[in-house]
Amino acid sequence: MSENPSYSWDGLPNPLTSAQSEEAAGLDIREYISVLFKFKWGIISVALLAGLMGLYMAYKAVPIYQSRTTLQIERDSGPMLGDLLRVQIFQFEFYQTQYELIKSWGVSELAAERLDLLDADHLEGQKKLPEDPGFSWRSLIPEFLRLPEPEITPDIRRANLIAGIQSLIRVTPVEKSELTHITIQHKDPEWAARVAN
Repeated sequence: MSENPSYSWDGLPNPLTSAQSEEAAGLDIREYISVLFKFKWGIISVALLAGLMGLYMAYKAVPIYQSRTTLQIERDSGPMLGDLLRVQIFQFEFYQTQYELIKSWGVSELAAERLDLLDADHLEGQKKLPEDPGFSWRSLIPEFLRLPEPEITPDIRRANLIAGIQSLIRVTPVEKSELTHITIQHKDPEWAARVAN
């Protein structure tokens, strides 16, 4: 028994019957549920693995403490060409110079001296190399091709200490004021407070 084809408004036969068009237009939840049940162990294992990785990362994360001090940078009281002409460029350059001076090597060296990091106890002696962890890719390289271990002299150790302090300093100007925030971030809260002060 053949059905009469339904016709569309333009006179051509409609390829979908009304029952087929309703079935194609609607969402069949049963298909989605069957796909979920078909791959349920894969979905559960991926979700469990992602949860375990997140838990591991949260457990191994090192808290970073932040210490901040506020500094007021003001010009000398004498008249300056930039003040007389009211040119903002000179003020911007002045403050930019001050920010760079705060982050400079000299200020970091002064902070290291005040923290007693540059005394002889910290600089003398050889740095103890880490114990052999077992397998290492370095052990596969023939001895004659290996680079020699670098010798860490007191001058290198001093430079490393100063560079370490310099890398901790963050300078953030406060808009429309002469105030500047100096921020130190470190995993030890007492150390961060000592360096900031």
